[in-house]
Amino acid sequence: LVARPRSMRGGRAAGAGGGPPGGPQVPPPEQGALEIAAPSGPKFAQLSMWDEVLLDYATQGLSVRAHPVELLRPMLGSGVVTAAQALDDIPHGRTIDIVGAITARQKPGTAKGVVFLLLEDETGALNVIVGPELYKAERTTIRGEPILRIRGRIERHDRVVNLVAREVYRLPRDLRGRSPRRMRSKSWS
Repeated sequence: LVARPRSMRGGRAAGAGGGPPGGPQVPPPEQGALEIAAPSGPKFAQLSMWDEVLLDYATQGLSVRAHPVELLRPMLGSGVVTAAQALDDIPHGRTIDIVGAITARQKPGTAKGVVFLLLEDETGALNVIVGPELYKAERTTIRGEPILRIRGRIERHDRVVNLVAREVYRLPRDLRGRSPRRMRSKSWS
């Protein structure tokens, strides 16, 4: 229990409400609200799909809006195949060009300098085998570029499909600025 002073026993302190104790209660004066109009926010141009995807990669490392290669595809030319085409339609031994994001790199110590890449585009993923000579010549490109153009030969063994790389290219300078720098790829040595 809390002891109240005598002036509070009626439920209100003496003089509260503007009148004498036990006298008429006068309501407090009304306080007027000052209405202030909020300023309108800045007008921003609508982001392009490119910009939205790049922003997604810069902030989250991935995008659910579109795959970067899907957005590059109209600028790549008709000679570049998709991962799905390489897996399903291209016969053993044929040389192809493919563009994709490198999502994994492996260089096992037991592979005698061979590097294994997982190249991904909007249709799927393809295993890429890079020989030691090509890796030595293009090491900076293979390790540093998030999206590569690779020319190589399709190898089929039963249901396993690999691309044996013969040449590795960076994207052209005008497209390179459009590729996300922060694509998530894993490197295992």
